[in-house]
Amino acid sequence: MKAFQRRSIFEVGTYVGTSAVAMTMAGGHVVTCDPEDYGCLPPGIRFMHMPDDEALSVLRREGASIDMVFADWVPSADAVSLINELSTSDFIFAAHDYGPGNKGEVCFHLMSEKYRRASECTWILPEAAPIEVVPGLFIEQTTAALIPNRLLAIL
Repeated sequence: MKAFQRRSIFEVGTYVGTSAVAMTMAGGHVVTCDPEDYGCLPPGIRFMHMPDDEALSVLRREGASIDMVFADWVPSADAVSLINELSTSDFIFAAHDYGPGNKGEVCFHLMSEKYRRASECTWILPEAAPIEVVPGLFIEQTTAALIPNRLLAIL
């Protein structure tokens, strides 16, 4: 997020808001949606207590654009159509919980097929093996990202 200066982030699947808080702390303006409200988000993060397509429809009516989606849930087909409308030319899509049969893999296939600029992007997939941070503490890399090739070229 920081490397590509994402500022207008839409999150699908809030749960308790850990990712939304982290993205806000990294400098993004986050709008997050979920059909369930666990009441855990701090002030300053916009929560939309509704499905993804309804939340994106509200953002479209408000004239918003998005430069990143963080999907901790599989977007609906209608949501992907709205993402195609609202996304900027340097839009990034991140799919959490990527792995065989997981929601991240479903997002991978959905966005590869339905995102209008998918052919101009590259998927960065997580490593299969967890990373050992300190002896005995492992972190799994589970987020895949669809990044425009022109952004990758400037790294």
